[in-house]
Amino acid sequence: PEYWNAVYQKEIDAGYDRERKETSNEIFKYIKDGDTILDIGCGTGAFTRAARKKFPSSEIWGSDFSLTAIDYCRQKDRTIYYTNHPVMNEDFEKNYFDVITIQHVLEHLDNPEEMLDRVKELLKPDGRLVIVIPINDDDWHEHQKVWHLSDIEEFLRPYQCDYTDRKSTRLNSS
Repeated sequence: PEYWNAVYQKEIDAGYDRERKETSNEIFKYIKDGDTILDIGCGTGAFTRAARKKFPSSEIWGSDFSLTAIDYCRQKDRTIYYTNHPVMNEDFEKNYFDVITIQHVLEHLDNPEEMLDRVKELLKPDGRLVIVIPINDDDWHEHQKVWHLSDIEEFLRPYQCDYTDRKSTRLNSS
């Protein structure tokens, strides 16, 4: 967490916003107003704030390891629930979320399967999981692995996913 606290503090000080509007708009296709949404690895909250504007009736949650990022998020928008604990603890109810987004997180994890096991519990039976992950990216010190499309398909196979297209996947939680 200290590393990410420093990264986010530097971004906050520089006024840098990580929102990728094109990616957000693609994700928004899988969300409807009134959905309960969790953004895992929300960072400084650019996506959650964009989701709030687009889906004013939704219950929106952001989760990140960085307390610096979460404190910043809470200052920017008090209508969104932010938590700095990892999603891996038992604080969230099972079958609670309609949509869970994981954007640029899995490549940083030693055991992404553990994350997906928990996500499957958190999603409602007809819930939607949207994963954004760099494919064929350059080797980078923060990434545990360089992912290829075949890795994604292999990684998701045990979760009995229904693929809506090559860019997004719905995870069955039953």
